[in-house]
Amino acid sequence: MFPFLGKLPFGASATRVQASPNYREGSFQNQVPTHLMMGPSKLYDTLRRMATTPERSPKVALPSIKPDYKAFVQMDQALIWYGHSSYLMRYASKTWLIDPVFSGSASPMPGTVKQFKGLDIVSVQDLPSIDYLLLTHDHYDHLDYSTVKQLIPIVGHIICPLGVDAHLLSWGATEAKLTVLDWYDSVELETVTLTATPARHFSGRTTKRNQSLWASYVLERKEDKTRIFVGGDSGFGPHFEAIAKRFAPFNLAIMECGQYDTNWQQIHAYPEDSAKGASILQAKVVLPVHWAKFALSLHSWKEPITRFLSEASRLDLNVATPLLGQAFDWQANAIPNEHWWRNY
Repeated sequence: MFPFLGKLPFGASATRVQASPNYREGSFQNQVPTHLMMGPSKLYDTLRRMATTPERSPKVALPSIKPDYKAFVQMDQALIWYGHSSYLMRYASKTWLIDPVFSGSASPMPGTVKQFKGLDIVSVQDLPSIDYLLLTHDHYDHLDYSTVKQLIPIVGHIICPLGVDAHLLSWGATEAKLTVLDWYDSVELETVTLTATPARHFSGRTTKRNQSLWASYVLERKEDKTRIFVGGDSGFGPHFEAIAKRFAPFNLAIMECGQYDTNWQQIHAYPEDSAKGASILQAKVVLPVHWAKFALSLHSWKEPITRFLSEASRLDLNVATPLLGQAFDWQANAIPNEHWWRNY
């Protein structure tokens, strides 16, 4: 009746879920004890803060660039960030699309959680041919029914964590098009080894939580060992040290830095902790994401990047701050670092 909700794991998907060492007592578990809501989460207090927090959304349209995809696909490596956690990459001469949300909303409720003005720079019809669609978890701001439903017939292959495949199968994907991974599972994708790695988060598109897994990813190009870390959503935790021990250093780390709050700090890292995670990963370049598209928390829309850059300066991190829609090579001599949000 409501296809956008997706499906709980069934058939072979359910079998894989239940066999995972990370699935215990009827749900997936984080590696360390994690509370989804910390402290007193009083409805009145939350509503009061929502009403009084200034500039949760920008008052005017944000600056953006309409991507030149013909030029983009000629590049060996490049990245276009669309805001929040949606971005397009060229890596190892393949095109990768991560967590695309192009419907204009991060909610199943029509007319709610709309994207900021100025971000209607992308549609599925505009995109170049996609070799790999990479999904980190099943929340609405990362797994968008309208977008993914359109992409399923035209992308080359889809990689997702355990249980997320059930949603995709219910939306028309075939088993042959899917690679489904548990934490530390690896798959060889031509010249790239992709490994699903832990994150500290949760999942669920209805009130039943944690029936599918959430993940970060490590991509490693075999020929020169260049590595990318795709962070997904995560609170801070010991998984950063564990990932660094196995894979660091990284040429690029894409880190969540927004939608945090004192009530859910363990599942969405504060910007300072996100920068600390990038430092632990020994990232040569960092791209802070999960901001500049949706107001999902109670901070101002540009507070995340301001706080992230302050801590990144202290940690001597090299931070990319591209305009929305701007293509850039993270190993170029000069990465984009304009503080474009200051005037908006």
